[in-house]
Amino acid sequence: MCVSVLPKEGMRAILSSLSNDAADYLDDSYLLDKWPQILKKNGPFSALQVALQQWIKHSDKSVVLFFDEVDALVGDTLISLLRQLRSGYTKCIGL
Repeated sequence: MCVSVLPKEGMRAILSSLSNDAADYLDDSYLLDKWPQILKKNGPFSALQVALQQWIKHSDKSVVLFFDEVDALVGDTLISLLRQLRSGYTKCIGL
């Protein structure tokens, strides 16, 4: 069953989960206090990309992400997530 979620709430859940998991599993708390301001400043259609860019610049390790069950997202939240990942990927190809 798919439940429609507004992009802001969906991105809030994604960023919260990402930052909590990074703190719990990687002992990296960089995003914990930053993601709410990033979401507020950039909105749901670019917050994930901005958060990942800042985290990558801050981290002394390579950042590799696996997104599981993305197909559970629907509508604008799914489209926003995929567009931000693609945009971030195309920007870092030259790195």
